This record gives sequence, C-alpha cells and structure tokens, in this order.
Amino acid sequence: MRLFQSALYFLALMLIVSGVLGATTVSLSAPSAATFGSTIILTATVAPSGATGKVTFYDGVSILGTAPVFADHATLTATMAGSGSRSLSARYSGDSSHSGAISSPSIVVVNTTKAFALAESIKDMQTNIGDVAVGDFNGDHKPDLVAVGSANFVQFAPGNGDGTFGSPIRSIIAGDSAYAYVVAVDFDEDGNPDLALSDAIADRIQIVFGHGDGTFGVGINLSGPHGRMVVADFNGDSHADLAVLHSSTNTVGVFLGNGHGAFAAAIEVPFAPNTTFSPLLAGDLNGDGKPDLITMVPANPLGGFVRNIVWIQGNGDGTFGTGFSFPFNGGYTPYDQMALGDLNGNSK
Repeated sequence: MRLFQSALYFLALMLIVSGVLGATTVSLSAPSAATFGSTIILTATVAPSGATGKVTFYDGVSILGTAPVFADHATLTATMAGSGSRSLSARYSGDSSHSGAISSPSIVVVNTTKAFALAESIKDMQTNIGDVAVGDFNGDHKPDLVAVGSANFVQFAPGNGDGTFGSPIRSIIAGDSAYAYVVAVDFDEDGNPDLALSDAIADRIQIVFGHGDGTFGVGINLSGPHGRMVVADFNGDSHADLAVLHSSTNTVGVFLGNGHGAFAAAIEVPFAPNTTFSPLLAGDLNGDGKPDLITMVPANPLGGFVRNIVWIQGNGDGTFGTGFSFPFNGGYTPYDQMALGDLNGNSK
C-alpha cells in the first residue's frame, strides 16, 4: 500500500512539473475601443487561484506598466498614447507554485477624435521646454505632463481630465544638470511612474523615482553618453529596459532593467552615423514579437532633404541582429522626427 501511494505521489509530481496539472493561464480584459489620450483600465486574471507576483502589460512590445496580483487579478490604468489598432497583452511573471504565462492579445481600436476641446492653451510650464512626457504621475487616473529643459529640475502639471492642467509643481534634481530628453515608465515596479532624464551637461542618464504624488526623489546615474531614449522590454523578462542613442559613437546603449530600479551595464549596439538630431523608436516591425530599434538619419552628412530610415532587428534577448537602411525623400522638408502607428487598421 505504501509503495502504491508513493507511486501515485511521484506520478502527480511529474504531471505538475511537466505542466499537465496546474498549468498557469492569464487572460486580459480590455475595452474594445478608446480615444487617443484617454485612460483605460486593464485587468489581468491569473488561474489557477492563489497566484502572487506581478503582471506586466504591453502595447505591442512597449511596456504600459506593471501591477501586483491580488486575489488572482492585476489591474492597471493606462494612457493610450498610440492610435489605430493596438495589440495589448499581459505577461504574468510566475511565483513558486505558478509558472509564467502570457495572455492572448486584445485589440483596442484607438481613434484620434480629440478627447477634449482644445480651446485653452497648455498652461505655462515655467521653464524652457526641451521635452515632455505623459503619464499618471499623481495616481488620480488622469494623464499628466512632465517637462524638462535647461535646468536641473522637472516640472509636473497635473491633468484635470478635460485637457486642462493645474499649476506646475517643481522637483529639484540634485546636481548641475540640464535635461534634453525625458521618458516615463515604472522602472522599479512600485506602481508609480519614474523618469529617465538625459543629462546634457554631465553627459549621462539619470533615473529618478516617482513618489506617486507628482514629485520625484533621489535616483541613480547610468554611465555613457546622453541622447534620445526609448523604453521597451528588449530581453523578454517583463521588466522595462532603456535604449539610449549615442550619436558620438554611432551606437545605441541598451540598459537592461531588473524591475527594482537597477540596470546592467549598457550593451553597445552598432547603429547608424549622423544621429545627432535623430529620433529613436522601438517597435516590432517584422511581427516576431520582439522589439526592434528604428531611427532616421541624413542620407548625406553634408546636407540635403533625403533621409535614411535605419532599422535593426531585435533578437529578444537584449541583443540585435541584421540591420536595414532605406531612403525616404521628404521633398523640400528635412524631416527629423518619426512616429510608429497602425495607419491602415490591419494591426501591423
């Protein structure tokens, strides 16, 4: 009898290990439509019950945010900053008794009908604006703005939810700095958006952590040249990573995040020359579920209107493979900015 019980226990254990029993699934609940610039509520459900850990929500390969699992659910309020058909998904990180899992995609059609009347000008941010980022920085489920410029502070303007904004709140960042660019994402996964700041004076990247009330505290510095930045999950571990365009070395520095606000040393990826004023984007251009990097550079470094679109394919592990370059003739307009979006509604 004891031998029979031992055999049953061993069989059950093998079934669990092999995934036949206790297979973890995650499903995503999202609205089918949204308005550009509005906020939506995303809910991921993890089964079987009793799961702990975190769920990371994605818009394509871009991270929308991370939320803890409570009572088998994780909920995130996300701002829809892209237009067209958006493929949203949720990735559960797993715990000691639940394996990781990825949901099926949910398509949300984001229309570009303005979410609010534009009768009022944007409030004076009380600084020379170099760059802005959008996020819910004070936890009221309304899109806010942060602006950076030619000084060592960031300005936060709380959104009223109708296209207007409250008085700016200033957060002083220690050091003699001037910030050229900013991106916002929850790097330490505490539910509050953080900022990556491109420091033009010290030639570095600063990460400052959000308090959830519109202010930001002490952060960390990432070594390497400053430049334009983009956030994505480049190695598929459900944590936000940061790519920085290094125009002085014709490379992109990819900093892999660990979900606790720390980063590994940069992986330098050969990219493209003449990127001093170039944009940097991340997106899945070849449909393999892995984020790629895209920029646009002058075809002729001496001048002219023709630009080259440069695209390098992501391998999904933080490294990058084959690169492609193709010309884009903007006529008599020297284009230096780009955006990615589903312009024809085919989910690509």
